[in-house]
Amino acid sequence: MDKTTRELCDGIGKLRTAIVGDVLREMGMPHQILSSTISGLVRGMRVVGPAFCIRAETVMGGYAKLPPGTPQPKYEMFAKMYKGCVLVYATGGYDEAASWGDNINMT
Repeated sequence: MDKTTRELCDGIGKLRTAIVGDVLREMGMPHQILSSTISGLVRGMRVVGPAFCIRAETVMGGYAKLPPGTPQPKYEMFAKMYKGCVLVYATGGYDEAASWGDNINMT
């Protein structure tokens, strides 16, 4: 992340969410704040940074199975993510288990 973006994120991170949402709405950019049903892991937790958005799709019948010995696919997104970005992950409605974890992080 470049210095200007980092400084902007640091400044926005000091503001209350409602103020940021109101300003963005007045600037013609509504729907920029996540739902109030989403909460941090720790009370008072704040996350600020450029969004890195990915979208998953539910696979009927579970996950894709590869023949034994087939190398696991590498994800191009890991080469594109950068320090300071905030991952925004749409799970495609999958709710049977965690959709991101050690198996993905190890790629």
